[in-house]
Amino acid sequence: MSVEEWRQKQYRDLRAIADDERNRMKRQAGKAHLYALEIPMSVIVGAVLGKLADDHFHIAPIGITVGLLAGLGAAINAIVRLIAWQKSLSAADDATPPPPGSDHDGTT
Repeated sequence: MSVEEWRQKQYRDLRAIADDERNRMKRQAGKAHLYALEIPMSVIVGAVLGKLADDHFHIAPIGITVGLLAGLGAAINAIVRLIAWQKSLSAADDATPPPPGSDHDGTT
């Protein structure tokens, strides 16, 4: 293998790593946007369904109260899942080994 072939291979490998990192960041951003929509929408949908139940069954404050509580429960569930996801991302970042030859190679 010539030096030029080796350089091209290294360049392709670096491009693949950069593309993988870019795709990972896009997936993380997409998931964060889904959580950002899920949390308020769960409360809104619960309130609307509760209001519809109130209007249909003529049980004025009960339907919207139950709907809001169900929506808040779903929002809290989404927040707990968001926190767990962020912790898993932090743990994955902490677990990545340092590059070879760096000062932080685990030796003291």
